Amino acid sequence: VIINGSLKHRAPNNMHFTLPGHDNERVLVQLEERGILAAAGSACSASSGEPSHVLRAMSISDEAARSSLRVTMGRATTDLDMQKFVQVLTDITKSN
Repeated sequence: VIINGSLKHRAPNNMHFTLPGHDNERVLVQLEERGILAAAGSACSASSGEPSHVLRAMSISDEAARSSLRVTMGRATTDLDMQKFVQVLTDITKSN
């Protein structure tokens, strides 16, 4: 996993990362099948099929952008939710 963006200057409830070699749309479907919602790309391009200008400005290649996910946590997100997310994502990426 490659964490995108600054590790220091970021919203504390937002993760954006790249899973090299994995198609983000396929991973998103598999996450949703297990009850986890995430998004591809950045929020500003969520409805577009193109990598966002923000990701490009961060020097993230189009290929890497197609392997990237955005996950946002809310007030109701628990430690158990995050543990489930990590386990499910691990299972998905090992099987693909």
